[in-house]
Amino acid sequence: MLFNSYKFIFLFLPVFLLVYWPLNRKGFVKSAQIWTVLASLFFYALFSKTNALILIISILFNYGLSKLIEKNQTAF
Repeated sequence: MLFNSYKFIFLFLPVFLLVYWPLNRKGFVKSAQIWTVLASLFFYALFSKTNALILIISILFNYGLSKLIEKNQTAF
């Protein structure tokens, strides 16, 4: 599925937004963020399981690095 395909525009995107907007509007920001990550993983997994795996590895790597930077951050 491509970003400019009818499936994405008329199926995936509306379903995503119908869940995301109410979550975000009612103050469930963390839930909206989790929904975004899960929807992204689902979107990439539809095209290729390998792409989803690469995305998961990238998310975990970047999260780990951000925690390491945060831990070693010095106050100026």
